[in-house]
Amino acid sequence: AGLTFVLAEVDARDWEDSSTEAIVSTALTEAGKGSFINLRSTSLTNLGLQTIFNELRGLRLDFLTVSANCGD
Repeated sequence: AGLTFVLAEVDARDWEDSSTEAIVSTALTEAGKGSFINLRSTSLTNLGLQTIFNELRGLRLDFLTVSANCGD
């Protein structure tokens, strides 16, 4: 079917509609080298994306798309 199954081990729980701070904290606490982070396109998530990216870059982590990581 041309689909790639991805199991994200880090769920920022942004579906709970908590707060941007909670989403950022959850993502950063659980993320590490080799992690797939599941983020949804919500207004609260979007507000925290730059912080998440900056903090992870500060840890010298690279960002890859699913297709790049799976060799497609």
